[in-house]
Amino acid sequence: LLLLSWIVWSWNLPRTHDNYASQFHLRIIVENLHRLKIIIPQFLNQIIQWNRWGSLWIVLVVASLLGWRAFRKQHVIALWALLGMHFGLYIFIYIITPWEIQSHIQISLERLILHITPAAILIIGYHWNVIVRKEDIMENDCNPLQENGK
Repeated sequence: LLLLSWIVWSWNLPRTHDNYASQFHLRIIVENLHRLKIIIPQFLNQIIQWNRWGSLWIVLVVASLLGWRAFRKQHVIALWALLGMHFGLYIFIYIITPWEIQSHIQISLERLILHITPAAILIIGYHWNVIVRKEDIMENDCNPLQENGK
């Protein structure tokens, strides 16, 4: 019932050949590895676009360096792993896509980076917390929510 409006609206949309499951073959992956020369620079170019992301990705790097003690926390490591896997998944999809790679990147990369942004902001917050609360975090490494000595 909840999907009925979507089904009705999309009924006449053209069906595309986006069967990514059919692209999960080692042969296709190896044949398309040359796309990394296009994909990686496009990702890097996208995240340094000041007019789109401001200093978000620079702040992420700086906060992680200054707030390195946050890496002692399992949840911070987990968030970094998820962020890395998210980037990795998008790169993998670009490797196996049946679409022409330049066109696909041009119409989708900005939106994909937007999907990753909330995790990056959360990570910045954890590192920032360590930067501004040096004493509290160092004395109470196991539980950042617990007050000193209590």
